[in-house]
Amino acid sequence: MKRRLVMACALLAAPAWGTPPGSIVSSFRSPCTGSAYGVDYHGGYLYHADGGSRRVFYVTNTAGSVVATIPDLTAAVGIDRTDAEFWTSNYSGWVSRVSTNGSTIRRFRIPGQVRGYGITYGNGYLWCDTAPGSTRRVYQFTTYGSVASSFTPPGAAAGGLCWDAPHLWYADSLNPTGLIYRITTSGSVVTSINVPGARPRGITRQGPYLWYTDFNKSWVYQITIGFTAARPASLGRVKALFR
Repeated sequence: MKRRLVMACALLAAPAWGTPPGSIVSSFRSPCTGSAYGVDYHGGYLYHADGGSRRVFYVTNTAGSVVATIPDLTAAVGIDRTDAEFWTSNYSGWVSRVSTNGSTIRRFRIPGQVRGYGITYGNGYLWCDTAPGSTRRVYQFTTYGSVASSFTPPGAAAGGLCWDAPHLWYADSLNPTGLIYRITTSGSVVTSINVPGARPRGITRQGPYLWYTDFNKSWVYQITIGFTAARPASLGRVKALFR
């Protein structure tokens, strides 16, 4: 009886084993021509920015099949799909509000001669990653373009952004090992995840997972955010030890 009790306690106290953060759940080739740019998850679908080469947004299911295309008049690099609209950023330094049929509603200029990279909407504001060089900043904008705050993000190069209240996910698009950071709204690093591919660009959250694009490989990955534990022993199995 004593041995069985020890075994039962060991089962209950044993550490959970499973997949670490950054583990690939699924992947597929990006529908974009050339390199893969921004991506956003909304309503069961993924929305892909084509970097201006084809002037369309691709809509895919989570297996990668294209289910629709939407005209893109903004040459989007970053993309965020909300219930009512798209927000995009581009290499010409513009942030645009776009209707769901592709019509531009309004736009505003990012301060300075910079490129817009990732963009995300959260907590009533827009967050936009910009570069190049010493001008690399993340700006917090009102939806009419007024600057509320800004900060220098971690990492080596501008990448994607994704709102995950109360923080942001930020992809460093030029790192030898591939890094995605979770950061505060002032730029402090909360945690980071090593991911496959050295140039993560677009990034978006879906429940316990992140989707991101690899700029070099033109591939889209779904990865785990936290440690995914293996299924624990059932209570019935533990009880059976006492029979």
